[in-house]
Amino acid sequence: SWVPAGGAEQLYLSPKSAFATGQAIRGGVPVCFPQFAGRGPLKKHGFARTKPWQLVSAEVGDDDALAVLRLTDDAASRMVWPHGFEAELSVRVAGQTLELELACENTGESEFEFTTALHSYLRLGALGDASLSGLAGLHYLDAVTGQTQRQRSDLLLPGSPGLQDLDRIYYQVGQP
Repeated sequence: SWVPAGGAEQLYLSPKSAFATGQAIRGGVPVCFPQFAGRGPLKKHGFARTKPWQLVSAEVGDDDALAVLRLTDDAASRMVWPHGFEAELSVRVAGQTLELELACENTGESEFEFTTALHSYLRLGALGDASLSGLAGLHYLDAVTGQTQRQRSDLLLPGSPGLQDLDRIYYQVGQP
């Protein structure tokens, strides 16, 4: 949940989400690590979103609040991904702003590759209220059709004809 000062809920939470150990929650901002989507050997989005994180610190200032959470490897994670790691998620809330930052450190003996995402579920009144810009010329994987395509226009309007079921992974995005 995130309700900015004087505002309304900004994150979506599916009413079908089960709050049970090891179960993914469809909503909020799940941390996908060490794999995004099904693009690797692990289960979809990896294991970080279904494991308990430890609160490292919490600070409250005059105009903001900061929480830092940590996830480290353990026997269960090493059974599916045999690497030592430490992931830290910093969450800062200030007025109308939510800032999230994820960092990962290799604490093991061997190199590893990973992909990650802060998989935000934003609350909208209607799909037609959303638009995306800055993606022109980029290639993407259409997760609905399984095809790789190129974004031709700069403005994408989800909910418009042909874009009701929109699930894409864009490659090499260099700017917000």
